[in-house]
Amino acid sequence: MNKYIDRFDDRHFIDNNGCWVWKGTIHSSSGYGQFWEGARTVYAHRWSYELYKDEIPKDLYLDHLCRVRDCINPDHLEPVTHKENLRRGDHRSDATHCMHGHEFTPENTYSPPSQPFYRYCRECRRRRSVEQNIRGRKSSLQR
Repeated sequence: MNKYIDRFDDRHFIDNNGCWVWKGTIHSSSGYGQFWEGARTVYAHRWSYELYKDEIPKDLYLDHLCRVRDCINPDHLEPVTHKENLRRGDHRSDATHCMHGHEFTPENTYSPPSQPFYRYCRECRRRRSVEQNIRGRKSSLQR
C-alpha cells in the first residue's frame, strides 16, 4: 500500500469545512471518489479511512458525517450499520414525487420489508416491467 500513499495524497484538497475533497475519478452513479490500487479500483473514502484510522469492520458502512460524498477526510467518516447509514442519509425521503414526476401516494408507493427506508414508485415499476416484457418478446422473435 505504501507506493500508493503519495499518489493518493496528491488527489485531494482541503476546503473551508475541513473536507478533503477528492480530485480524482468520481463514480458516475454513486458520486464517491475512486482510486486505482494496483489491480483493483477502490472507493477513496474507504481507502483513506483504512489508511489513517483503522480497518472497516466487515458488516459496517462508512457514513459521511459532513454529507459530502467526495470527502475522504477520515475524521468525517464513521463506521455504522447499513440501517443506520440509510436512516441518516439523504435518500429522498422528503421527496413528494419520483424522478419521473409520479406522486408518492400510499397507493403508488412501495417500501419493501427488507428496505424500509426506500420508496419505489409503483407506476415506474409497472412501466419498467412492460418495457422489459416488450424487449423480451422482440428478442425471442429475432431468434
